Amino acid sequence: KIVTGQPLFGSDIKLPGMLYAVYQRSPVIGGKAISANLDAIKAMPGVKHAFIVPESNGGGSMSGVAIVADSWWLAETARKKLVVKWDDGPTANDSSAGFSKRAVELSKEAPHATARKDGDPEATLKTAAKVVEAAYEYPFLAHAPMEPPNATAVFKDGKLEMWAGTQQPGGVIATIARALTIAPSDITVHLPRMGGSFGRRLYNDYVVEAAVIAKTVGAPVQLRWSREDEMRQEVFRPAGYHFLKAGVDASGAVVAWQNHFV
Repeated sequence: KIVTGQPLFGSDIKLPGMLYAVYQRSPVIGGKAISANLDAIKAMPGVKHAFIVPESNGGGSMSGVAIVADSWWLAETARKKLVVKWDDGPTANDSSAGFSKRAVELSKEAPHATARKDGDPEATLKTAAKVVEAAYEYPFLAHAPMEPPNATAVFKDGKLEMWAGTQQPGGVIATIARALTIAPSDITVHLPRMGGSFGRRLYNDYVVEAAVIAKTVGAPVQLRWSREDEMRQEVFRPAGYHFLKAGVDASGAVVAWQNHFV
């Protein structure tokens, strides 16, 4: 059944009267939405709601703008006309180039911790016939599962019912409860199959976003991230920087090796 696509995945869920949502976050991680052309967005075809969602303290929700429409395509089309004023916050000046530069600076300092040390590599490097050095780095990476993040939620009579592919169904209940200020016992989470994860669905930001939007509009809502959202709004795998040094003897055998990892 799995290989022929028969089980329901998160984006297959359909509820009576369901609306579809997109969610626009700041292009800078941690940025907050200050204002947006919400009236213009609400006037677009099929759009039912457009509103700013503030950052949720302890609730796992990032500040952004929600657009809710009769179909995902109409919501996504309206988003293309969205104009938001953002407070980028303290991370606005972060960049890959800046991180690389800082990593080089740190590589010249003494290490803050040593994971493992055998023998005396420093002394051996000084007496090696030849020392070879090289540096390698890998960037922040999106997980890019086949099915981008999505969740479906309905809030009614003070209770939330959720359908979401998540690797943390127990943990997300407490997170939703904090975001919606309701009791964990008033939350039900159903687990459709996940269309891949690679660890991305350990993080429940998209699930909380769906819950907040559903409570705000008072109707069943399916939030779908686009592939572009998934690339921009990720909980990224961390970058890494390796500064390697090795010493060889006259015959070319390795006699010492160091990896300074930043």
